[in-house]
Amino acid sequence: MKIFYSNIPLNGGSETPKSLSVETRRRTQTEYAIDSAEAKFFDRGNSRVSVSFTLERAHKSEGAADEFAAMHAATLGALAPATLAFELDNSAKIEFENASPAKIKTETDKLITAVRYEFSAQKPVKKQ
Repeated sequence: MKIFYSNIPLNGGSETPKSLSVETRRRTQTEYAIDSAEAKFFDRGNSRVSVSFTLERAHKSEGAADEFAAMHAATLGALAPATLAFELDNSAKIEFENASPAKIKTETDKLITAVRYEFSAQKPVKKQ
């Protein structure tokens, strides 16, 4: 699986995402009628999708890993909102439009960086 944000590969070295999670929340309204045994629920038609995953990368030097850790979140944040795309192995593509990084946490361990991404976006669309 390849992951792109604004056509920039997030796992250009073919790193496998860990802990991929997609959560959808919908806004609803609850109405309690007087003397009614049950409440009524109304779907407000708006939803928010949260996509999160972790990528580990190897860098050529500790300095390169530190520079990546310092600059990566700011670089992606400047592109928001953009399309977050997952290209699957069967050539299908899943896109989350209007995606914005909600949180990007980068940790370094010598030559390795581990980045935890969390994006807020619109519902996914599958393309062939």
